Amino acid sequence: MKLQELRNKISNLKVEEGWAKVAKAENSLSAIQERLERMQNDLQQMQSRIREQDERLKNAKAKVENALLDYTSSERMRQRSSVAAEIIRLAKQKGIEDEIRSLAFIQDSLVDEEHINKADMEVAKQLNALNNAIEEFAGTRERLAVLNYRLNELQKEERQLTKQREEVKSELEMLIKDANSLGRKPEVVRGINDIQAEIKVAEIQIKEFGDVAADAEQMYNEFKSRITQLSERINELDRNKQETLKEVQERFSVWKRELQGLIAELSKRYGEVLSMVGANGRVALINLEEPVNAGLLLLVSFRGDQLVPLDAFTQSGGERSTAVAAFLLALQGKVVSPFRAVDEFDVHMDKMNRQLFMKTIYEMFKRDASTQYLVITPIEPDVYDPNANYIMVHKVASSSKARQVEKIAAK
Repeated sequence: MKLQELRNKISNLKVEEGWAKVAKAENSLSAIQERLERMQNDLQQMQSRIREQDERLKNAKAKVENALLDYTSSERMRQRSSVAAEIIRLAKQKGIEDEIRSLAFIQDSLVDEEHINKADMEVAKQLNALNNAIEEFAGTRERLAVLNYRLNELQKEERQLTKQREEVKSELEMLIKDANSLGRKPEVVRGINDIQAEIKVAEIQIKEFGDVAADAEQMYNEFKSRITQLSERINELDRNKQETLKEVQERFSVWKRELQGLIAELSKRYGEVLSMVGANGRVALINLEEPVNAGLLLLVSFRGDQLVPLDAFTQSGGERSTAVAAFLLALQGKVVSPFRAVDEFDVHMDKMNRQLFMKTIYEMFKRDASTQYLVITPIEPDVYDPNANYIMVHKVASSSKARQVEKIAAK
């Protein structure tokens, strides 16, 4: 029944989807039509502005022509005055000024200085007017060219929109035909995205059903019985889990208690070893509540300073060697084997720390007679103990030989 309900729902949604596509195409057609109307209005305004600029261009051209005529006339008058003035100047040099002035085309007004200045000013005025007219003409022609370019672009866009409108009309006719074949138009048509999303959800729900068999009820009862059995089994496993977690917690408590006791004893022994060389130290646990990430932190203090963590930025190389060697010696107190070894612990120590630490090792040897210690060092010992055996290794030839020498007297 649920499967059939979903199939009917999809069928109705398909009808609504068909009419939603029609509505979408109608909206697109309406938007294109509105854009065409606005564009046609813009085209009319653009054409009107072009006609106006054409008229202005004609007027600007006429202004250029008139200004050119005025400038030419003023320039001729100025040149005439300049020529007359030059003739009078030459006549003065020849002593025939009076005869020359009697000539018809030589007038006093032409060679008058004030007249010449006015002619020059008139030429400059007409030249400025000509330049202004030319600039106006060029600007008008430039604006007209821009308007014509924009007009061409608008006409091109208009043709594209007209073509797009025809395509949408053709598509709309096909969509209406398809929608009618699916069913009658619903009273309310939602957005196509909402409809398609609901169709996808319904299709996913149908896929979840798969093939519905005839014996579905019997299968349902069998599965229900198995689920009941599995639920009981899960409850049992959960109880076992709780008991196991409880046991793990108890074991963790024991582990933590034993570890804390061990570290407390180790820390005490560590401090005792360091005190023999005039230092102080403590071993601490970190991340104790996380066994996987738990660890040890060595805290040391030299020269009576405050206890700080052991790292490469705080202590010197000799101090770090002393602290680490002391920790190893303290840790060896928990080793079951009767044989212990310490290798090259004093490489980075200065002479005073090496002497102190070597004496400390000797003191520990004496306290524990059941344990044999082997101390390996590349440096000649500063302290000798008559009860200890010293093995010296020297390379004196190409081959090695073992020899026994007398014990060195204690110093």
